[in-house]
Amino acid sequence: MAYVDRVERTSTTVGGKDRKTVRYRVRYRDGAGQEHAESFVRALDAERRRAEIEMQLQEGRWLDPRRGDMPFRQWAEPWVQTRHDLRPTTRARLETTMAKQVLPTCGDVPLRRINSARIAEWVQELMGHGYSAATVRKAVFALRQCLQAAVDDRRISFNAAIRVNLPTERAKTPHFLTQRELERLVDAMPDQLQGSGPGRRVCGTSVG
Repeated sequence: MAYVDRVERTSTTVGGKDRKTVRYRVRYRDGAGQEHAESFVRALDAERRRAEIEMQLQEGRWLDPRRGDMPFRQWAEPWVQTRHDLRPTTRARLETTMAKQVLPTCGDVPLRRINSARIAEWVQELMGHGYSAATVRKAVFALRQCLQAAVDDRRISFNAAIRVNLPTERAKTPHFLTQRELERLVDAMPDQLQGSGPGRRVCGTSVG
């Protein structure tokens, strides 16, 4: 069970007046019997958190919030080094993406404070700075994988990067060879591939 305590504290202002502050503290014990406490300014927030904690404890989904207080950078940098499943070149690209796009924004934020709204703002910021859709998508994918590892390690309860809308990559406009370019391509091919005679065909096109 979780409980909410109303805690009053009195402090003295610079002018010598007493000032009373009220906080609401949620107290509970985890499955191992260890006691925890979380403080809130509003009673409504404390009651909501109390109900959430009780449900999580009953369903076995409760996570120690202190594990999510780790700054993202402190989690992400060692995580990249554990990606032995990646080719060296792929891991090098991941390191570059984390260093240039992800860490400057998320590096100092605690894991449990990274939410979908902030990630969506970050995507817009990257696009505003001129990054291509492909680069932005790679950055979000890197963040998504890193946060999923934190979920698997039971540091956070969900991956905030999963449902973030991503920019669409524009399809490249196809380039068709002109007759002259095609003739130059044929001339550069080995003799055995060119065929013979003025009516030789390349890719369904008659040349010569």
